[in-house]
Amino acid sequence: MATKVGEKYQCRECGLVVEVIEAGAGMLYCCDEIMRVEKPKTSADFMQAFGGDFKGRALQ
Repeated sequence: MATKVGEKYQCRECGLVVEVIEAGAGMLYCCDEIMRVEKPKTSADFMQAFGGDFKGRALQ
């Protein structure tokens, strides 16, 4: 899997976050595990996390 500039990866074990500044081929490892790509949070993610069902609500 290739890394892309601007992607953020997080270690599941220790919580280290890495932002890619130079694209490359391969995978990032930390604590002997493959790091996972962090997906950017959206307002819908926050509404669902803190407000339950966000459908039908207008963002203010």
